[in-house]
Amino acid sequence: MLEPVAIVGLGCRLPGSATDPAKLWHLLLNGEDAVTEVGTDRFNVREFRHPRRDEPGHSYTFAAGALNDIWRFDADFFGISPREAEQMDPQQRLLLELTYEALESGGFPTRCLSGEPVAVYLGTSSADYGVLRSYDPQGLDPYFMTGNTLSVAANRISHAFNWRGPSLAVDTACSSSLVAFHEAHRLVALGEVPMAVAAGVNILLSPIPFVGFSRASMLAPDGRCRPFDAGGKGYVRAEGGVVILLKLLRRALRDGDRVLGVVRGVGVNSDGTTQGIALPNGEAQRALLTRTYEGAGVDPAELGYLEAHGTGTPVGDPIEARAIAEALALNRPATSPLLMGSVKSNLGHLEPASGLVGMTKALLILRHGVIPPSIHFREPNPAIDFRRWGLEVVRHTRPLPVLGEAPLVGVNSFGFGGVNAHVLLQGLPTSLPASSPSRRVRARGALDAPSAADGLPPLLVSARSDAALRRQVAAMAEHLEVVGPDGYGDVAWTAAFRRDWHPHRVLVRGARSVDEVAARLREFALADPSAEDVDAGVDQTTAEPHSPERDRPAPTVYPST
Repeated sequence: MLEPVAIVGLGCRLPGSATDPAKLWHLLLNGEDAVTEVGTDRFNVREFRHPRRDEPGHSYTFAAGALNDIWRFDADFFGISPREAEQMDPQQRLLLELTYEALESGGFPTRCLSGEPVAVYLGTSSADYGVLRSYDPQGLDPYFMTGNTLSVAANRISHAFNWRGPSLAVDTACSSSLVAFHEAHRLVALGEVPMAVAAGVNILLSPIPFVGFSRASMLAPDGRCRPFDAGGKGYVRAEGGVVILLKLLRRALRDGDRVLGVVRGVGVNSDGTTQGIALPNGEAQRALLTRTYEGAGVDPAELGYLEAHGTGTPVGDPIEARAIAEALALNRPATSPLLMGSVKSNLGHLEPASGLVGMTKALLILRHGVIPPSIHFREPNPAIDFRRWGLEVVRHTRPLPVLGEAPLVGVNSFGFGGVNAHVLLQGLPTSLPASSPSRRVRARGALDAPSAADGLPPLLVSARSDAALRRQVAAMAEHLEVVGPDGYGDVAWTAAFRRDWHPHRVLVRGARSVDEVAARLREFALADPSAEDVDAGVDQTTAEPHSPERDRPAPTVYPST
C-alpha cells in the first residue's frame, strides 16, 4: 500500500540569477531569459563554431543556460582534501552543496539523519569532466575514478552525510531526474526508508555534445528555446542542479515539517518501437498520462496547470501537445482550457536534470498560487490546434486555477531514447493542517512565550569558519528584511533547533525589534574581525570541530505566538 508522500526540502542552482528557489521564482515572474553562451572557461568556443549545420566537427551554436561559477567549492566544509576535490567532477561538488541546501531549506540538521537509511536517487548522464581529464593520462591520480564515475556521484552524497539507504544513479537521458524521483517516491511511499533524495545535475564542459546535437539538428539556431511556438526550431542546452527531499506526508505533518507539495501520482513508461529511437511516441505519452491520473483517482478536469517537457522542437512539441490534449484536456469546457508552459523557455534544457527543474517551477506555482509566463511564445505552432484541443500556453502571469479540493499541477519529462515520466503534484488540502515550527513547539508545550520585557527571542547564526560566519550573518540580515516581524519567531526557532551547529557562532540577544536584530547582524558582518568587542548584545563563540563545545545545546529560543 502506497502512502501519501510530501516534498519537504528543495535546493537548486540554475542558470543566470536563479541560484536558489526564491531567485528562480523572481526570474520566472519577471519573464527573464537566462540563456547566454557557454563560458570560455570551459573550452575554446571559436575553435568548434561554424555556421553550416553539416560542417564536420563543429556546432552552429553554443547558446546555453550557464551557471556563473562552477569551479568554486568549499572542499573543507565536506571534509574533502584539495587534491581529491580537484579530481572530482563539478557535478559531484554541486550535488553536495545542493543536498546541504535542501536539508537546510527543510530544517533537517545533518546530525539528526546521520546513520539513517536515507535513499539517494540521482538523474545524471553527462561525464564531460572525466572525458576531458582522460585526454591527459599523466594527470590522473588515485581519486580520478571515484571523482568521475556516475554511480559515485550518487554514492558521494550518501558518503558525505552518512546515509545508509539505497544510493544509485539513473540515466534515461532527458527524463533521468524525474525517473529518479519516481524511484525515490516508491521507496518512501512503501515505508522502506524514512526519507529519500531525488536529484538531477548537468554541467556543460565539453564541445562534443554540442557538436553531436548540432549534427542531429536538435539545437535552436537562434539560441532561443520557443516551446509550442511556430518559430521553435530546436532546444538550448543548459546546466545546473536540483535536489528534492521526500518524506511520508503523515510523518511530515507530525514532525512540523514544511510541506512544499504532496505527490498525488507518478508514472514512467517507454515508447517501444518507433520510426527512430529518438522520435517521440505520442501514443505512449498519452497512455502514461491516462494511467497516472486514473491510478491517482484524479479527474483530469481538476488539473490547474501542466509544466510540459516543451523543448521547442518542431517534431516533439506537436506530439506532446496532442498527447496532453487526448489524455487530459479534450473534455474540458471551452472556457477552461488546460494551462501549460515550459521553464525551458527561461533557462534552456538541463537535459538529465530537466524533469526536476520543471518540478521546482511546479512547486513554486503551488506555493505562490500564480503561474508565471512561458516566454518566447509569439505565434502558436500551426501543427497544434490549441482551441480545439483545449490547451492554452500561459503568456502572462495569472492565478493558478483551483478546480478541486486542492490545486493540482502536472510535470512532464521525456527522454530522447523513449523513457517518459510524469508527476502529479498537489498543494496541501485545506482539510489537513499546515505545519510550522511554531505550531509544533506550542503543541508539545516545549517552550514558553517570552514576556514583553524579555525582548525578541535570541537569534543564533553559525558557520564553519569566521569568514563564512560573516557571510551567513549578512545573508541572515537580508533574510530578516524579507520575513519581517511576522516570520521572525519561526526564523529564530529554526536557526536554533533545525540547523546544524557549526563551531563559529553568533548570538543576538535582547533586541526589541527585527530591524534592531538585522542592524546588529549587519554591523557584525562589516566589523573588523580582530575587534574584541563588536557590539553589546552580540555574542561570538568558537568551538573546535571535534570538541564537546561543538554539540552543546543551542540557546533557548522562544517561538512567536
